[in-house]
Amino acid sequence: MKGLILKIIVIILFVSVRSESQQIYFKKYDTETGLIQNTIRALTRDSLGRLWIGTAEGISVYDGKEMTNYGYNSGLTYTVINCFYPLNDSLMMIGGNDGGLMIFYHPAFDKDTLIASFRGKKFLINDRVNNILKDWDNNFWFCTDSGTTRWSFNSGKFSVNHFGESEGFPGTSVTGSVDYKKKLLWFGTEKGLIKWNGEKFILFKNSYLSNKDDFYKQILCSDDGKVFIGAVNYLSVFQNGKVKNLFKEFNLPKLTYAPIFAHNKSIWISSSKGLWKFENNKFSVIDRSNGLSEDYITSFLIDNENNHWIGTIYGLYKYSQDSFQLIKGSENIPTINSFALSADSILWAGGKSKIFILNNYKLFPAPIDNQIMKKTWMIKFINKNLWIIGLSGLIQKQNDKFITYDTPPLLSKYSFKVSKDKEGNAIVLSSNASLIKIVKGRIKNLIDEKSKLLLRGTNPTCLLNDKQGRIWIGTFASGLYLVHNGRIKKFTRADGLLDEQIRCLYEDDDGNIWIGTRYGGAFKFKDDKMRQYTIDEGLSSNWVKNILQDRIGNYWFGTGKGITRFDGKIWTRFDESYGLKAGEIQSSGMDKNGILYFGTNNGIYTFNPQYPLSYNLPKAYIKKFNFIDGTSVTKFRLKNFSPGDIFINSKIKKPQGDHIYDFTYEKNSFLIEFACSSLENEEKIAFKYKMEGVDKNWTSSGKRNYVLYHNLPAGRYNFLVYAIDGRGTKSKLPAKISFVIHPPFWETWWFISSAILLFTLFVSFISILIYRNKLKHLLMIERFRTKISADLHDDVGTSLSSIAILSEVIRKELGSGHVKSTEILKGIENTSRELIERLSDIVWTINPENDTLEDALERFKNYAVQLLNSENIQLKIIMPENTAGVNLTIGVRRNLLLIFKEAVTNAAKHSNANNIDIRIMFDRNKKLLIFKMTDDGKGFDMNEKVKGNGLNNMYRRAEEINGKITIKSSPGNGMSILLQLPVK
Repeated sequence: MKGLILKIIVIILFVSVRSESQQIYFKKYDTETGLIQNTIRALTRDSLGRLWIGTAEGISVYDGKEMTNYGYNSGLTYTVINCFYPLNDSLMMIGGNDGGLMIFYHPAFDKDTLIASFRGKKFLINDRVNNILKDWDNNFWFCTDSGTTRWSFNSGKFSVNHFGESEGFPGTSVTGSVDYKKKLLWFGTEKGLIKWNGEKFILFKNSYLSNKDDFYKQILCSDDGKVFIGAVNYLSVFQNGKVKNLFKEFNLPKLTYAPIFAHNKSIWISSSKGLWKFENNKFSVIDRSNGLSEDYITSFLIDNENNHWIGTIYGLYKYSQDSFQLIKGSENIPTINSFALSADSILWAGGKSKIFILNNYKLFPAPIDNQIMKKTWMIKFINKNLWIIGLSGLIQKQNDKFITYDTPPLLSKYSFKVSKDKEGNAIVLSSNASLIKIVKGRIKNLIDEKSKLLLRGTNPTCLLNDKQGRIWIGTFASGLYLVHNGRIKKFTRADGLLDEQIRCLYEDDDGNIWIGTRYGGAFKFKDDKMRQYTIDEGLSSNWVKNILQDRIGNYWFGTGKGITRFDGKIWTRFDESYGLKAGEIQSSGMDKNGILYFGTNNGIYTFNPQYPLSYNLPKAYIKKFNFIDGTSVTKFRLKNFSPGDIFINSKIKKPQGDHIYDFTYEKNSFLIEFACSSLENEEKIAFKYKMEGVDKNWTSSGKRNYVLYHNLPAGRYNFLVYAIDGRGTKSKLPAKISFVIHPPFWETWWFISSAILLFTLFVSFISILIYRNKLKHLLMIERFRTKISADLHDDVGTSLSSIAILSEVIRKELGSGHVKSTEILKGIENTSRELIERLSDIVWTINPENDTLEDALERFKNYAVQLLNSENIQLKIIMPENTAGVNLTIGVRRNLLLIFKEAVTNAAKHSNANNIDIRIMFDRNKKLLIFKMTDDGKGFDMNEKVKGNGLNNMYRRAEEINGKITIKSSPGNGMSILLQLPVK
């Protein structure tokens, strides 16, 4: 009986099925989300990545944020849309029912505009355009209900040729396709298949269309030279002069509508009974059984991001390569805790009391005794044997026998972890800390009693035997353990493991060990170092429950909040927007074809990473650039352009990327709206922008796609914006717009220059008058200073000198007998000589001939030499040589002289010094005069009050001339004086 059941299961597993039955996640767009109408007749994407949707009542253009609709009120000559043809980056050609052709132009930063329409016999044989072709000579062919029309643009001239029944074209209701390799045009009509070889039309009569309503709906040339014919109730292929009905050959139902689409090596057929795919000589279908809400498919498109757009009579549906598919029926089973690939490459799934086999996205009960299955918790394949971890212990399925391990040393039940070594033996860990190897049914302990004590009570959660033969043990809350060469090591925070609650272990293709934790994210152990990955790097949650590496090298992390993919550079978070309607991811596995499976609390989800992932970098573009009042900053004059204007003369161009717009000062507030070229998971698109000249840093706007700038001052500005797609990938270059806001006339350079010139002339005139008056005044002062110095020298100086001389003569004549008189006369003599010296300083100061720094330094030097020589003190003096042209004011010269004399005099009289060093330096760049004097005298205590006012006078005089003086001394160490004086 068991053998019979197994045979039945095998038959079920490998029987050819018509369609895949996994549940596909679709996103729907209809009138409630902004569509102009729900019957989708045509689809295409333009160079900006926008989706053009043709309906039975107009056009919707979708940019990922909003639908922009065009109907009769937008100037359309018809609203039933049959086809699109993107002409270039800014022009879209549209064909439809009874309205001829329309040309839409996309001006910079504004809505698309209808700029021309062509209909009537001048341009078309019939105004009902079914589809548009462009041949190898850049001629356009328009397939209509009365034949076909060709537009040619040879030698810069536009010409029109009609091909109908009167011109020898054998058919009316026409559709067509181009074979560029063989340079052939194929047309389908109600009378059969027609070939155009560049010179004539050749009819291949239809021999099997029996119903008068049957006709060719669409023609499609494949890369291998086949011509697929989508007809009412048929899909045929024409090759080597023969027609073969594929639907009849494969015994598929008749279809009432059959537009077709080619993508890579697949042919997609839209029909009234789902979307059919013909690939590798097999058919599959997407319909209600896969989760699509409608069966009547009217149009189809696979874009450059591998988004699949399905048009129906009730709206538009999309699924993408990054969508997760739910296996039908799995939502009703208990949680899947593990996946295991058998030796014959069949994927098994184990959950609470259930074991399944997966094939062709279908679930089948595993051929396991029901009583054993009820005790199941997890499963694992080691070589050809299935190991079942369950409530009754550890069970090994060997051929048709079941072996239960429930004796010592495996005394505990339920909490078993199983791995395998390089030889294919089972490594088993139980919650009582027994770590054993099972070799041909015999048990071998791998750790001693001491090591068991370390593990006992840790509650193990996961077990891994790596390629090096090391055994890794993760525990619930006691950290990570490594068993190798009879030793056991625990990893702690000191080793870089910042979370001890281990939830999973995984070894990747390069031998790196990955550790998933409860709160710390994932850790990678490589070269004896731990590296942590958390939500800050890109994980959707720090609770990592399982880790898997696919065949193309991506890492998949099942977390408490969905799934995260890491390709080594980019992190992508998957949630409900990708069809993953599950929170916690309990398990993950991969089948023989590289398809991934994820067990959740809400069923089993699949993902095929083998699809050619596009990873097209997103591109940002500026959608609108308007003044704040809503008016456009660009000026586009609408006119009815001719075909020559559009196709030959290229009169319609968008501004270059480096174009700079000019605005007057009152036009200084803007609304800037931006968008992204990606429509893959478009609700996750985010932006980052910066206005150079206003913003210092980049601003992240999140999902908001516009920004307002008010009252910008005059100047030049560059607005830059990056787009960031759902994977977190930033556009390579920012979209950019540059503009200049001109100032009002009173802020212009010519006005300001003129005003400055007039003001300068006025100020110059006043300055000349003031200068003349000041010069006259200065001359008077200088003459007065000269006269004063002369009078003081001649009158007062002479008189004082006479008194000093006479006092000295009288003192000498009186001799030593008149002591008191002699002392009085000596006092008169000394006072007179002091007055003479002071008067000399005053005369020197006042005299304008001594205004230079050079004169001042010479006087300082002479004074120091005379005084110190008389005191027998050795003098070393250094004077600057770069003082030419530097003048000193009277006040500066006087105070500087007095400070110098005070310093030298005090040193000569009170220091008992043998040597005095004077250095005078002048820094011409800094305009700084530096005076430094040191002696080797007895010094004094700076903290004791010094008799006399000499030092205080020096501080005061330095302050008066904005100088800074520093005096240092201590008993036995002499004294130093440093004066720093700014000189203008």
